[in-house]
Amino acid sequence: MSSVLVAGSTGTLGLALVEALHAAGHAVHALARERSVGKLAPVRERLASTRVADGRRPETRAGAFDGVDTVITTIGIGYEAEGLTPDDVDWRCNLHVLEAAKAAGVRRFVYTSVVGADRDIGVAVLDAKRRFERALQASGLEWTIVRPSGFYKDLKLFLKMAAKGAVTVFGDGQAR
Repeated sequence: MSSVLVAGSTGTLGLALVEALHAAGHAVHALARERSVGKLAPVRERLASTRVADGRRPETRAGAFDGVDTVITTIGIGYEAEGLTPDDVDWRCNLHVLEAAKAAGVRRFVYTSVVGADRDIGVAVLDAKRRFERALQASGLEWTIVRPSGFYKDLKLFLKMAAKGAVTVFGDGQAR
């Protein structure tokens, strides 16, 4: 049984991952900010532990990654909240998580990005995700990047991407 830490565990995708990883027999640890721990209530009994740290504040992460084989991050802003930008969350927050994982000796890192992050089309969230993908690829860790066709909470972001002709809905990207 492997030990997996889910960063972004309180979001829709993170909660689903906790359920699926537990069902597959993994020891699942949730990484959550102090104020978001309550959102883990539906999956609390499936967790080996809840580890509190704020990915935006590296000083809070001491020990949060200890004993973990794999980190999966679903951290992403999707929309601007709390005065934060995609640069703050999709880039820097995930970078802090990556640095902590490396320092703790984590072997594998899985990043949930989005289709289109590998292209420079001038959309801030895609630019931030692309920079993080590059940092992960250069990290020296075993890595996987998952690029779903879209996991959007904010229709405004989807429409902004569509206006630039950059939303791949299905297939190889020829249909937009």
